Amino acid sequence: MTERHLYDLIVRISVPVLGGEYEIGTGYPVGTDLILTSRHVVQPEKRDSSQPIKVFWQCGHDRAEPEAVDLDPQAIVWLGTDSIDAALVRCPRPKGADRGWGFFANDHVPIGAAWSGAGFATAAKVDEVRRRAPFAGTVVGPGDPHDMALVLAATTYPKATDGWSGASGMPAFVDSRIVGVLKGGLREFHPNSLHITPAKDMLADESFRALVRYDDQAGRRVAVRDKLIAAIGTELAAFKDVGRKLGMPATWGLEVDPQSVEAFVGHLLKTPLEDALAALRQAQKDLLAQKAGTAAILDVTKILMPMIY
Repeated sequence: MTERHLYDLIVRISVPVLGGEYEIGTGYPVGTDLILTSRHVVQPEKRDSSQPIKVFWQCGHDRAEPEAVDLDPQAIVWLGTDSIDAALVRCPRPKGADRGWGFFANDHVPIGAAWSGAGFATAAKVDEVRRRAPFAGTVVGPGDPHDMALVLAATTYPKATDGWSGASGMPAFVDSRIVGVLKGGLREFHPNSLHITPAKDMLADESFRALVRYDDQAGRRVAVRDKLIAAIGTELAAFKDVGRKLGMPATWGLEVDPQSVEAFVGHLLKTPLEDALAALRQAQKDLLAQKAGTAAILDVTKILMPMIY
């Protein structure tokens, strides 16, 4: 998905609290009917359990009246601990909602890696409509070892830092994969520093891992990788323009060897799908104009297409 489409999936969570008020959080689908958010979002101190939690699906638009779903009382299917501030809630998708969902990164997040996210921070409210606020920056490193947090430096964020409430629960992405979910207590941190619960800590829990079907997804990813390598074979030259458009190094593709093919496939699988497919479509058009073969391009496109769903 492009970055824009990636954030089209972000949902707003409204949790009733005593006194007729409600607290706002952010969530993200990680399955056909599963939403990832922070534990403290769905379990605030003064939760009014007589009223349902609502999930608002923006469906790609910052609308005043997005699609709303009332959650079943048993919708919270997984809760983290005090140190793992994360939760999974079961939520059916309304008609018109995008069918995609996020995938987790379960490996080491490199220091200095670029990350991005978006959440429904109070500071992003315009004309009484809570809008998605973009966040972005670089990974700084682990935080306090006692709270299992990962620290992110933010260079893009709502400038009114006292109005970040509501962004809690937003996913942090590196290479279009979820590396963690935003923790609470934003006001306690430096204005350009965020703490997230790392995805690897969530995935260390067997029940969480099973609910998001991580092992199935990881297995399919390996199978797709192998199919892509086989489909490209010795036809790497046909993908040079694709590689350049998707940010491969200038020296990539000078040699047609297994290492170059594997490097391209690895980069392709980290690229938002819509971006990859758009680059492949353009390459196909260019090759047709040159009356060159497009079989390898078509094969790769057919392998990637089902991953959208």
